[in-house]
Amino acid sequence: TTPPTTTAAPALDMADILKNAGLFAMAKYLKQSCFDSILNETGPYTVFAPTDKAFKNLLIQLGGPEKAEEKFRNNPRLLSGLLLHHVIPGSFKIDELQDEMTGVSLAGTQLRVNQYQMQDVEWNDIKVTTINGATVLNDNNDIIIPQGVAHGVDRVMFPLPVGDTLQTLQSDR
Repeated sequence: TTPPTTTAAPALDMADILKNAGLFAMAKYLKQSCFDSILNETGPYTVFAPTDKAFKNLLIQLGGPEKAEEKFRNNPRLLSGLLLHHVIPGSFKIDELQDEMTGVSLAGTQLRVNQYQMQDVEWNDIKVTTINGATVLNDNNDIIIPQGVAHGVDRVMFPLPVGDTLQTLQSDR
């Protein structure tokens, strides 16, 4: 008798994994920039993925979703540079990130980890991890992606030095 054949379910790509983690905007922009396929095939990487709310705040600062999408279409380097600033070589889970740790993003910009001991609303001791001031979300970190790990962060990060976000994006033409 012939053994039954089983077909493995296709592995999820990074965009699908980010969507499953509720990070729809990051998944969308990675696909739009074609970085999802590159990051699926090379690595390892750590991706700091801004939440949808963080991207929404950025789009508002850029004049609304339609104007922002137009800026991204007219200047693909703007979107690619922004996304690559959120990716570092090497796969680092949350407990492997250390205070004062620095690294260079795929955009060639400096990223720095800081960790703070704090108390939550119930006075429990907690550790808060930030990357360039963006808080790594406690309930959305260590997301395993095909070539590494992703962590949700509460804001879109920008390379330093910057004025305000709007000035930085408007000057990049």
